[in-house]
Formats: sequence, C-alpha cells, structure tokens
Amino acid sequence: MERKPAAEKAAKIVQYKTMKDENGLPILHAIREYNYAEIEFNTPSKIAEMMNKVFQANRQTEEYFYEACFTTKMGLIGVFEIAHGTIDRALVDPREVMQKALLCGINCSLAQSSIWKHTAKQR
Repeated sequence: MERKPAAEKAAKIVQYKTMKDENGLPILHAIREYNYAEIEFNTPSKIAEMMNKVFQANRQTEEYFYEACFTTKMGLIGVFEIAHGTIDRALVDPREVMQKALLCGINCSLAQSSIWKHTAKQR
C-alpha cells in the first residue's frame, strides 16, 4: 500500500446543527464544510489549533461553546456550536451536548469554550 505525501493529506471538517425531521425527531444537518490541512487530532493542542484556525475560537468577543465529536481513533466526525453567550458566559444544557454526541454515534466528545484560552493567558 502506497502512503500519501503529507501535503496531500487533509481533513474535511463538517459543522452540524440539529433539526427535527417530519416525525419531530432530531436529525443532523450539515451547515458548513471546511478543508483543513492537518488530519491527526491526537493532542489537545492540535484540536485547539484547529478550533482557532477554522472557527476563530480565540478571536471571539463573546463566549462560544463548541463540541467536537471523534471516533475511537480520534478521527473527527463533526463540530457543533452548542451555545453562543455573552462576554464571559454561555448557558450550556447537558442534554444538548449528549444529543449531538448520540446522533453522531461518537466514541469520544470534547468540548471547548472560546473563553478558556483568554482566561489561561490572563493568569
């Protein structure tokens, strides 16, 4: 089996939201797709870097709460914007986090708040 050169590897990042189907049940709906040069998300810093480059999480003036869903081998399934709040807080319902994770059929879910980076740098 021939290996691809690093330059040819890329991840397709899909941002989803949930909608109701004709029976009123939640389903996934893709709203945006992004091509991202890095394909391996095997460290927290690589995930944070992706969130900052693709979603500008470190540049937001309000709090955003994202959920990234992964396979067991840390393959990215999709990203959800769970909440958009005020300057220093966002209301996050655990039901929303679990609903998205279950609809994806995930094995791993990571949440990132856009405020985390700002708070860590200030300390």
